[in-house]
Amino acid sequence: MEQNKLASRRFRERKKASWSQTVIEADRLGLINKELKVKANELELKIKWIKEALRKSNDNSSSQPPHHHPILIHPCNTN
Repeated sequence: MEQNKLASRRFRERKKASWSQTVIEADRLGLINKELKVKANELELKIKWIKEALRKSNDNSSSQPPHHHPILIHPCNTN
């Protein structure tokens, strides 16, 4: 009878320890998830800034006159 009580107590203690460990692990994973969400938001904002900069760059380059390349003189045409 005493062995059953002792075994039962050990089982409850292990179960409690396991549950405690599960809660600790869940908290840890929750913090990691929160950090990843913050990083993802930061990356999305950086991507938005880059896209905006590229759009502005393309808008500016299309409004400027085309760049004139220097005229190349063919060696046969030199006097």
